[in-house]
Amino acid sequence: SVDEENTEDGKVEKPDYLKVNNKFMKDYVEIEKVENIAGSTAGAGSGDFHHYRSQRRKERYRIAKMEWQFKQNLLRKELEDKSQTRKEKAEEITRKKALK
Repeated sequence: SVDEENTEDGKVEKPDYLKVNNKFMKDYVEIEKVENIAGSTAGAGSGDFHHYRSQRRKERYRIAKMEWQFKQNLLRKELEDKSQTRKEKAEEITRKKALK
């Protein structure tokens, strides 16, 4: 496409505006560029509605997947924090008992 740039090693790099960095996610989330081939409904053929529905379904799936990954990351972080606090508490109890 026009926006993609070729690097020295021949790989195609996506432009920065197609990458989203969210403070809740560690890595970049790449946004797929959706080409709207049917700009208006005037003169739309019989297959355009089915094309629209498939695009809408893919977009909903993509958003649901991103939300699921975000929730999984939150749960994982919460579990790691709880585990760390329990571990620190157990180590402190062990230290106190060792001093006796």
